[in-house]
Amino acid sequence: MVEQVTRTILAFEGAADWQKRLQRDLSGEYDIICKNGSGDFATELLDRHTDVVLLDLATAKEREEMHQLRKVRSLLPHTPVIVTSAEESAELVVRAMKFGAFDFVTKPYSPHRIRIAVTQALETDRKSTRLNSSHTDISRMPSSA
Repeated sequence: MVEQVTRTILAFEGAADWQKRLQRDLSGEYDIICKNGSGDFATELLDRHTDVVLLDLATAKEREEMHQLRKVRSLLPHTPVIVTSAEESAELVVRAMKFGAFDFVTKPYSPHRIRIAVTQALETDRKSTRLNSSHTDISRMPSSA
């Protein structure tokens, strides 16, 4: 019998109503942990295994500097990050992707849209892990020379 593994999403979302929406929309399929981002950000990232990070860019300063996104990418370089924001501009989306966001989802988003983003992030991460594992296996093979 194969045991089903529940994937963990760590969401940094400051607005209580959006935290409730995420819990409601994703908790049936995933273990979702919502944080408001006001604590020690690095500790929150490193305290547990996380399969996907949802990161809301709530302040103008954060949208400009991308400090939290850069921190996530440096601490968890292989974990997909989905950025959310109430602001949508081509410049903001490009900047988020440049700093390593897997996807950018504009608020207000539907439950369907956020589920698709998470599913795609997990699927891409799974394929990447499988590809890296295959590459490692091939590199261990003895050469025929």
